[in-house]
Amino acid sequence: APEPVTNVRRRMLERPRHYNQNLTQFQAVFGFSGTIGDDLEWDVYYNRGSRTLVNNNTGQFSGIRLTGALGPSADLDGPGGQPDGVPECYTDISDPSTIIPNCVPLNLFAGDGAVTDEMYDWIAVETVDSRVTKQEIVGASITGSAFELPGGELGWAAGMGYRADNYKYTPDSAKAIGAVTGGIGAGTDGSLYSTSLFAEVYAPVFDNGEQALALKAGLRYDDYNLFGDDTTWQVGIEFNALENLKFRATAGTAFRAPGIDELYDGLRRSAPAYYDPCDASDYESNLGGDGTSVAPGCEQVANRTDTQTTSLIGGNETLVPETADTYTAGLVFTPDVGDGGLSITLDWWRIEMEQAISSYGVQYILNQCYDEGDATQCALITRRADTDYTIKEIVDRNWNLSNSEGEGIDTEVRYDFETNFGQFELALLWAHLLDRTRVPVIGSPTQDLLGRHTNTTAEDGGTYAEDKFNFSARFNTGDLTVSYLAEFISDIKATATYNDYTYTVDSIMYHDLVFDYTLDAMGETRLTAGFTNLTDEAPPYIDPGFNANTDPNTYRMFGRGYFLRLSQTF
Repeated sequence: APEPVTNVRRRMLERPRHYNQNLTQFQAVFGFSGTIGDDLEWDVYYNRGSRTLVNNNTGQFSGIRLTGALGPSADLDGPGGQPDGVPECYTDISDPSTIIPNCVPLNLFAGDGAVTDEMYDWIAVETVDSRVTKQEIVGASITGSAFELPGGELGWAAGMGYRADNYKYTPDSAKAIGAVTGGIGAGTDGSLYSTSLFAEVYAPVFDNGEQALALKAGLRYDDYNLFGDDTTWQVGIEFNALENLKFRATAGTAFRAPGIDELYDGLRRSAPAYYDPCDASDYESNLGGDGTSVAPGCEQVANRTDTQTTSLIGGNETLVPETADTYTAGLVFTPDVGDGGLSITLDWWRIEMEQAISSYGVQYILNQCYDEGDATQCALITRRADTDYTIKEIVDRNWNLSNSEGEGIDTEVRYDFETNFGQFELALLWAHLLDRTRVPVIGSPTQDLLGRHTNTTAEDGGTYAEDKFNFSARFNTGDLTVSYLAEFISDIKATATYNDYTYTVDSIMYHDLVFDYTLDAMGETRLTAGFTNLTDEAPPYIDPGFNANTDPNTYRMFGRGYFLRLSQTF
């Protein structure tokens, strides 16, 4: 039987990890435009740019030095081999000749402050990574009109483009050979080239002054060096039923090529939460075991000692483009209401995406391997089979895995009016989500994300509240503007990490107040004072929330705040 392993974990509170980024960017754009005769306009442009991102990271440790510092230590090298009060590191405690020169034993057990500067300096290394992205774009277009229709001239446009993207990731040499404790990975580089052709038409079918009908259509062809070609299209209609009522609708297809980083970004470490099907308690609480058995694919029984594991995430050169079908329909209504200006916009939308780029997620890989016997998923897992069978790492890179669908209604109401003491501007924006589903891996069951929170580190992860409102009321008089802003997020469902208990995260509303005052007659100097989150709302606790057990992308992380800003226009 393997020898038991003592698992000791400690956060280096004495020297937290720090990241410093230096970004150098160059961009040059120039173009020419002109006319041909009376009806044609042409445009040619060239865009070239480069970006170099250098990441400096302190808080990484040398693997070989850390091993020596955590190994056997004793005080043996004083005068005559007698103790001198300063312990040393040895590879063999019984052989004083195996002393590791300059090594400082590392004390992890005396609490905060136990790691001295000397201990830290011996094991610490600073890593330097660089990512260089280069881009070149050439394009040309021509527009004109063809013939007269009852509603006006038929307009058209056509053009072509060429795009080249190059990417190179150079990790620190210590990361490349796995000589540090975190963020290891090999360097990568690659290129993506494409040519495209497009054409568009706008046909005003009729216009009698009160009613008008226009049709529009577009066609685009893209050809890539890595994954062939594709053609996308869009058609639309605009109908002015009344002077102040307009209907509109579109249907089309979409095509998104993988980004250069999605293709060539090097594998690097991440630390997602997980359950181990080869741990009996995990298998019972999350995968249906009886508390004494493990998943059928496990060669041994493991004892999970941490809530997170090591995964390797990054690019994949075999990716192909994402595709989607899109639909929209809506209306714009601008009725006459007194002396004010009222506008109501209502839009329905639906998007159906296929071959979306995402990753399996470590939990899916583990479940498919050990519970379903999927050999391709097992090949992504490396365990410490010679010791305690715990997980060493899981490869979880990008793939074209999922399908997803979304549907919603967006409403915007605006009303402006004047009074004897100032002008008011009111606005209400309401986003209502009708449907949000995801098939995480093609062929697997559909997941309903509507009104739920899912792991934000996963593709499609996040908070999908059914309703979000934004209301603003702005009052202006002379040099003073006062604005009130309100943001409402409806309640959501979340499932606790460890016991699959589903509970409700209450709805929340934020209130902000902003004052703007113009200090000079020209309006070039302004003083702004703002008060945010007036009711001091705390971010809601979300048990599966990866960052601080909440969702920073949806909710505000801080309580009541204020700011003061002086701006000058020259």
